[in-house]
Amino acid sequence: MRRRKANPSRPPLVRGGASCSPPDKGELEGVEVLPVCELCNQVGGTLLWQDETCRVVRVEDADYPGFCRVIWKLHVKEMTDLSAAERGHLMAIVFAVEAVVREVMKPDKINLA
Repeated sequence: MRRRKANPSRPPLVRGGASCSPPDKGELEGVEVLPVCELCNQVGGTLLWQDETCRVVRVEDADYPGFCRVIWKLHVKEMTDLSAAERGHLMAIVFAVEAVVREVMKPDKINLA
């Protein structure tokens, strides 16, 4: 495997917990490039639950207690890229997570984003 010299003008990217520099043009010719996406390449928080299509994680953020994410396992840019059935499945999980957060944390308000 050929190693490149570090380029101080380019900040490192984090993929799956490993730090690397983005490739130079031409280095990936003919190679399928996976998306550089924090949620695709890392768990994204403390794993609470998962099935074959998505996972629920708790995100540690002192400003947002109870912050959870429902993450689709395959990279999609927008929810409308999912089929109607997939969106229905995803939203059923979102609503189930909301119900648990309401029961456990007793917040004044829940924000979905």
